[in-house]
Amino acid sequence: MSDFNIEDTLGYIVSKAHQAMLNYFTYLLKTNNLNITVEQWAVLNIAYTLPGISQSDIARMTQTDKANIMRMIDLLEKKNFINRKSDENDRRLHRIYLTPEGEEMLETILPLAKEANRMSATGISPDELDALKKMLRQIRANTGFTA
Repeated sequence: MSDFNIEDTLGYIVSKAHQAMLNYFTYLLKTNNLNITVEQWAVLNIAYTLPGISQSDIARMTQTDKANIMRMIDLLEKKNFINRKSDENDRRLHRIYLTPEGEEMLETILPLAKEANRMSATGISPDELDALKKMLRQIRANTGFTA
């Protein structure tokens, strides 16, 4: 076991990098007085990109359990960022749509998201960044647990 150092493992390094990026983005949201979390922003992005997506699909895409997604969607609906409509063919299924206020919030956050990505990639060339993204996508595919 003496040859194993968790701080040198890929999972540890990726996890710590992810946490640092998440913390920085959260900092940007808070210092700009935006009453939204990174997780809620992700849901807004999904609803914008895939209008009418189901709550279950959002849960799968974000790798969040259905109960937490339900609470998050309830909160986003109270903030008037999204609305939920029953599916025409299956009333148990709810479709999620972004409201104009939700779109406005996305527009407000976009420069902050770009800044967080820019800062995180400081010192990394565009070619290195492309290679890193390709490698991380391959790692996700290798696990078989992609969202």
